[in-house]
Amino acid sequence: MALSVILGVWSVVQVRRGRTEVFGQPRPRIPGLKVAALTFGAVLCGWLTEDVMSLITGLRSPWYGEPVNYVGIGLLGFIFASIGAGILGRRMNLSRDPYRYFLRSAIWFGALIAVMSLGGPRLVVYPALGLIACSIAVSLRSPLYQVAMVTAGAYPTARLIFPEVYEFIARLIASIPAESGIMNILLLAVLSLYVWLLIMPFALCLTGIVRSPRTSWPVSVSFSNNAVVAGCALILVVTAGYNAVQTTYSEFRPCHVEIVQEFDSNADTVRTVVKSTEYLTGATIRYQERDTVVTGHETIVHLPPRRMSRSTWMTVEGSVPSAIGDTGASIGTFVNVHMAERPYILNVTYTPKHASIVSADAGPLAVGLKDGVARLRWYSFPDTLIAFPVALRLSRADTVTEIVEATFVGQATPVSVASPVPGNVDSRTIVRSRRTIAVGRDIRPPQESE
Repeated sequence: MALSVILGVWSVVQVRRGRTEVFGQPRPRIPGLKVAALTFGAVLCGWLTEDVMSLITGLRSPWYGEPVNYVGIGLLGFIFASIGAGILGRRMNLSRDPYRYFLRSAIWFGALIAVMSLGGPRLVVYPALGLIACSIAVSLRSPLYQVAMVTAGAYPTARLIFPEVYEFIARLIASIPAESGIMNILLLAVLSLYVWLLIMPFALCLTGIVRSPRTSWPVSVSFSNNAVVAGCALILVVTAGYNAVQTTYSEFRPCHVEIVQEFDSNADTVRTVVKSTEYLTGATIRYQERDTVVTGHETIVHLPPRRMSRSTWMTVEGSVPSAIGDTGASIGTFVNVHMAERPYILNVTYTPKHASIVSADAGPLAVGLKDGVARLRWYSFPDTLIAFPVALRLSRADTVTEIVEATFVGQATPVSVASPVPGNVDSRTIVRSRRTIAVGRDIRPPQESE
């Protein structure tokens, strides 16, 4: 790290000694901000290539099968956008003083080194190598060698952008529900900002090389050369076509389809929702002996609610709550939950209407207390009979809503999904029972629920 800082200071001093001032002409303003805006636009274009491929293939996550292939097309999109940024930069009156860019690049590298030093010495190596490469590039004569050296210095930083677990991260991103539109926008913004922060010093250094009055570029590598632009565009189109014909989903890498059915004992109705990590375009949903074909790019389909009589999914029996002590703000009750089969998860929640729960006790069971709400939770297929006492102390006298929610593996009413995209279909049935209790009396008698 010390070597990189010394070389960085030395290179900035050398560039400052060799700078030339042009008098009689207005000095370009905010060159760093202009380069930052152009670089962020290029980074954004690189990420948006995946959205363009989504429009071409008709898939929500076309990179799911081979995420590494989309690293290449994203890089090509970034390079193509960088060429456009270089052409646009000439019209933005960027400064031709390389010192202004190299100084900002060195400062940016120093900030990255300072921040990454908090994560340990191994993390500091990446910006330190970049600073060393850019410092060496400044001392070279040929602009081609300078660009090659800066590119070599950017390679370790690229490992931070695309680490060894990149495929896992990409497939994890594909599992984000599509209804989280704001989350997807925030994710794109965060990823673009992350990449922009890491490559910005390299962009400043390259801008200083390109805009230096001492740099003489061959015509074959000029940013304004039509052959270079056409060649990059051709490579981008060929790569996009290759990725478009690749198989995204298979039996080894299927998409995930989930059928969620919710039964509320108060309404005696079953509501069914079909969710998928991929578009359900062309999928056939069979429900109530009818087939429905999904035609749009939908990832969530709400089926019509169906009335259903109470059965033996779950029965909740609660004793009449009684007051505890003389404060008038404590209650105690005993709850029995009978289920026909072992649930996947069982949740019991106590929520006051206006007050907050100060303390909760369920005998040998652990009770979670957060934001004035008490929760009990069982995981991994607990027993079919759950019985427990519970004592609650409120901040003041109030009514409390008791909600017993059990999640079962299975369906309350038959639903099937046949999708043209290979996928795994999981079914969940969520059964809820609720009652409202107050200090010393039961507002609503115990209910059976399904």
